[in-house]
Amino acid sequence: MSIYATTTMLIVMMMALGQIMMNSQRLEYDYRLAQLQLEEELIQRKENQLELKSHRNHLEELVKMRTAELSLSESKFRLLVEQSLVGIFIYQDGYLRYANEALCQMLGYASADEFVNRIPIFDLVPSQDRLSMYERITHEIPGQKDGVTYNIGLLRRNGKIVDVDLLSRAIKYLGKPATIGVAIDVSDRNHATEALRALASRLQTVREEERTRIARGIHDDLGQTMAGLKMKMGWLKKQLATKGLSEHLEDITEMQELTDRVIQSVHDISWALRPGVLDTLGLSEAIEWLCKDIQRRVGIRCHRDLPTQRFALDADDVTHVFRISQELLNNVARHAQASSVEVKLELDDNGNLLLEVKDDGIGMGDITPGVNRSDCWAYANGSSS
Repeated sequence: MSIYATTTMLIVMMMALGQIMMNSQRLEYDYRLAQLQLEEELIQRKENQLELKSHRNHLEELVKMRTAELSLSESKFRLLVEQSLVGIFIYQDGYLRYANEALCQMLGYASADEFVNRIPIFDLVPSQDRLSMYERITHEIPGQKDGVTYNIGLLRRNGKIVDVDLLSRAIKYLGKPATIGVAIDVSDRNHATEALRALASRLQTVREEERTRIARGIHDDLGQTMAGLKMKMGWLKKQLATKGLSEHLEDITEMQELTDRVIQSVHDISWALRPGVLDTLGLSEAIEWLCKDIQRRVGIRCHRDLPTQRFALDADDVTHVFRISQELLNNVARHAQASSVEVKLELDDNGNLLLEVKDDGIGMGDITPGVNRSDCWAYANGSSS
């Protein structure tokens, strides 16, 4: 091999070696750069992990705090519900799903476990109230945002009925439609109301009995006395005329007129207390007398439509309807400024006695603009006979 060829080969080899060294340096540089980038990425990832851990710890603290607050709030709410003096319940799918201690005591159960989720709701309601409660639960309550209030009976464990006022409204419970309600025991109130009604009825009966006694006393005693006095004055007038004492006849005549007025007043007072026709001829005749009396006293024309048959009512109902009629006609005479009044008494298709009084006076005035009439109706269960 010539020197030239050898030299050329060496030069080529040196150039190749230089290229290899350059490539090696570039690879080392790229490796160091990649290593630095990886270290930087690892540092950033660690910083991100630390930040995420910090956020997670903060969220966990918030969750713990919120859970504690909710737990405290739930405990307070449960304590409030459990210690409530009124019954509180949740109804869903035919059963009570929750009942507080007050409702348990109201129904006579030792604990809610004895009937909650075990006894169908309609088995806790008397048979006569089941249809009403079904209508409210299925139709009325779901459509009322403010809830529905109604009175109903509930069956105690011993079979007795307790009267309650219920306030119920529709809610979502465990993701399903339900009803939450409050039950208030009103048995004592209803018993007191019934007792008051019985007392009021008894007082009215006693009052009417006393009116009857006084009316009969006035009519029989005072009326007869005045009638006897009038007869005596008539006899005295004849005696004076026979003996020629005519100067006293005018005084006797005035005394007779005064006596007539007293007799009329006695008659009016007696009938106002208790008209005898009410007991002897019945309600229609007594109202007929009221109509004639208002015409005589104040000049109001009284048109009446009264049945001729008597109604099969007990004495208390007859008295109540008569007193209502009397009060209505007295109000017309005192306040209505009417020129005429219509009185109608009839028996409707449901067996109720209907009393209707209408007048052409000022009525309720500004309460009903444009209506110059006063109407009133009174009902009493009964039938004609």
